[in-house]
Amino acid sequence: MKKGKIKKTITILITTVILTINYLISVFEPFSERINDKLYQSGSLPSGKISIIEIDEHSLDELGPYNTWTRDNVAEAIEILNTNPDSSPAVIGVDVLYVGNSNADSDAHLAEAAGLLDNVVMGSYLNMDTSLVKTGDGFVLGQAVSLYEEPYDELKEKCAVGYVNGFADSDGVIRHALQTTEISKGNYMKNTSGEPVIASSFANEIYKKYANFAGYNTDLKLPVNKDGFWYVDYTGKPGTYSSSFSLSDLIQGEIPVEYFTGGIVLIGPYAEGLMDSYTTAIDKSRPMYGVEVHANMIEAMLSGRVKNEVPRQIQAIIIALITILLVSLCNRGKLKTALIGCIVTAVSYSALCIVLYKVGQVLDLVYVPLYSLIMLVVSIAVYYVNAILEKRKVEQTFRRYVAPEVVDEITRAGIDSIKLGGDTVDCAILFVDIRGFTTMSESLEPEQVVSILNRYLELTSGSIFKYGGTLDKFIGDATMAIFGAPLPMEDYVYKAVCAAWDMVQSARELSEELFKEFGKSVSFGVGVHCGKAVVGNIGTSRRMDFTAIGDTVNTAARLESNAPKDTVYISDAVVKALGDRIETESVGNLPLKGKKEPLEVFILKAICD
Repeated sequence: MKKGKIKKTITILITTVILTINYLISVFEPFSERINDKLYQSGSLPSGKISIIEIDEHSLDELGPYNTWTRDNVAEAIEILNTNPDSSPAVIGVDVLYVGNSNADSDAHLAEAAGLLDNVVMGSYLNMDTSLVKTGDGFVLGQAVSLYEEPYDELKEKCAVGYVNGFADSDGVIRHALQTTEISKGNYMKNTSGEPVIASSFANEIYKKYANFAGYNTDLKLPVNKDGFWYVDYTGKPGTYSSSFSLSDLIQGEIPVEYFTGGIVLIGPYAEGLMDSYTTAIDKSRPMYGVEVHANMIEAMLSGRVKNEVPRQIQAIIIALITILLVSLCNRGKLKTALIGCIVTAVSYSALCIVLYKVGQVLDLVYVPLYSLIMLVVSIAVYYVNAILEKRKVEQTFRRYVAPEVVDEITRAGIDSIKLGGDTVDCAILFVDIRGFTTMSESLEPEQVVSILNRYLELTSGSIFKYGGTLDKFIGDATMAIFGAPLPMEDYVYKAVCAAWDMVQSARELSEELFKEFGKSVSFGVGVHCGKAVVGNIGTSRRMDFTAIGDTVNTAARLESNAPKDTVYISDAVVKALGDRIETESVGNLPLKGKKEPLEVFILKAICD
């Protein structure tokens, strides 16, 4: 029992370590992320505070190819939106990069338009690499800014600036956003003032301006991971924020600007040819334009639908504890317990994850149900393998007490076949007994008696099995065998006689061995009779015995009891069945106990075949 407990403990520990490491190294991460996206990213109704002015195909048709545009187009759009300060948008975000100078007049026009009201946010761009970052304690591996591009100086002085580029996960899907980052900790910018240089995201700058306008908290603290990224809970799928407001229609005065009063207006590419679309967590089948990705990020900030991803180390501890519970349940060896435990754990954990997500906590939803499924499958496999091994073990043990043919028949027919009752069949019955065994046992030690008896029974059972008989039972120093039941057998009478003859012949060699060893010899008396007998399960529902009963069995027993040592007595029925295949000698009619009439009995002298 102690070894069993140690074995189970080791199994639990090894399984827990393997599965926890599997989680930490993210073996199933691509699969896990997709399932999490499917179940978590359900979307919600947008607030109506955000509108998109699209640089779409219609705008390109009206204003010409994008590469021919000057900065005047966007400048005019901003001027139109800010014509009346009382009806202007709270924030205008331009998801377009204006890095470096181009046409002096166009540059001045855009800068002047951006400075009309303090409500414009322009885009910048940063590139981050994983590299060695200098800290007070030396160098560590971290995210470092290798490139940061801002609008030209004249424009940068008139508006707020935020980086517009998104950061996709390893599978190319945008699930996270970087609110702010220190651009001075990389090699890009030398920090000579001693103060960190912080770059802010496009969405964060827009949120701050709108929060200032609407009286919200401008210093929004988002739950971020160790690299500074926060989880984006998307409001809608691609197209949710599209109102088909074309930039060209705005410039041409076809859109009433009062519609945007006090809201957030985003201007950005909304055409396939402008190459500004991304795969997002809420819908992987359709790309989402970058300006709409920003709209989702801003909406999450405004609505407070920001999620805290539980640190991976804490999730690993949770998974380890649940794994211990699962392995303990599955280790009990009861399939029903394992089945219920794994299903309840998987369903409960999934429900818990959904509830926690609603209140802002993000747990990996896949690994615990996946591990539950794996352990359930393993438990089922182990259960059935053990069942097969146990069945074989029981069968092998059972064969030591019951004839192999009986075991095979029960195995084939199933446990339901073990019921009281029997069938009348034609068969041959053989009885064999040691002559003088009682007298011999009185002069030997018990251990010696058992040794002699076991060797005798080994001999008799070997002869029975050799000729396909069913060893019915041992009755003290006697052995009973059936030929022709429970399974049909060809030439069963002949095989019974052959087994009897083989016993007598083998007894001579055994007798010599025992005489040398114990000073005692053994000899057999055998009786064989054939006829009809009832073969089946005899006894009670609590204790039954597979055997044969009837006159044929009684006659065979009486023949054996009357047979001298080293002699096989057979009945006239056996002689008639075998004819000249055997040599016999008639003993005459012998009165047998239980028989009304004397029975002609024959001595088996030889097997002729």
